[in-house]
Amino acid sequence: MNEMNVYKQNLQSYNYIYTYIYIYLGMDKLNITHLVLSGGGMRGVIFIGALRYLYIEGVLKNITHISANSIGSFVALFITFRLTIEEIEEIIYNSKDDKELCVIPTKNYYRIISKLGLCSIKNFMEHLRRRLRIKYPDIDDLTFKEVSQRFGVNLYFSTTNINRCENRIFSIEDTPDVSVFTACEASMSIPLIFTPILIDGEYYYDGAFSNNFPIKIFSNISKENIIAMILYKERDEYVPTNTKINIFYILRQICKMFEILRVRQVTINELKNDDKDYYFMPRNITMQHSMNIIVNRKGVRLDLSNQQIDEMILYGFSSMAEYIDRRKELLYAKNKERLAGLDET
Repeated sequence: MNEMNVYKQNLQSYNYIYTYIYIYLGMDKLNITHLVLSGGGMRGVIFIGALRYLYIEGVLKNITHISANSIGSFVALFITFRLTIEEIEEIIYNSKDDKELCVIPTKNYYRIISKLGLCSIKNFMEHLRRRLRIKYPDIDDLTFKEVSQRFGVNLYFSTTNINRCENRIFSIEDTPDVSVFTACEASMSIPLIFTPILIDGEYYYDGAFSNNFPIKIFSNISKENIIAMILYKERDEYVPTNTKINIFYILRQICKMFEILRVRQVTINELKNDDKDYYFMPRNITMQHSMNIIVNRKGVRLDLSNQQIDEMILYGFSSMAEYIDRRKELLYAKNKERLAGLDET
């Protein structure tokens, strides 16, 4: 009996020592397994700069789950398919110069009636597919299940089901056999600008209308294992104009209302909790509108300059560097509390 007591005491001592050493050696070492990426339109380029820093720090090496909406879903595919930063930036710059995607002539306006959108978001996705065909020649299309099996990442893409007027999240659990590319297109498809995406007999648009920041999926995951990235800019004071009402004006205003919906949901519905310190939320976003649309007599143009791209990438990089430092400080303080608790026992 005495030998058993001695054994138990030794075991407790070993467990204490092991736990103490484990915590001490990892005082500020982040173990990020889950990512959440909000929508943000063209401002999503900020994510690319943030990724550049995360790649340098090796923070993404343990990622197993990514939940995202809109441009965040597109970035989630970059991470999942292990594209380099150089490959990612090439896709962004090529997309910006794509005339089929970014320049819509007046002769295409009839598509709002006939196609329910000025152009197809598939033009945007094709830039990623082209890169993947070079990197992975055997890949033509992949389902959520196939992505999980091959790349070890479970994806969750937020969309808005127009037929049901509700949010739907495509995932390996609920839609294992749906193409991740098609679901991503649905997650990014802004009404009127892009045509809706048909999946299993129902139509889908951008998830910003129903869930722009799908973080609640990971409510059972420790916040220490999550990086949640949010892009939003506080709305500037409204300045009334005497602009004549026409289809172009309405298109611009819809994009503004679309952005307001994003901000309202993120700031009011999602951020009223004690976890805000764990969110990556760049505060000084200079780009005024998430979708910069220029309308003239030649047509509609989605405008994003090389300078704006460069500035957002740099801003994303520096903002993420500050954020990671803050996260390490939070983790260090938490682990100090844990060590103090061990000493008391």
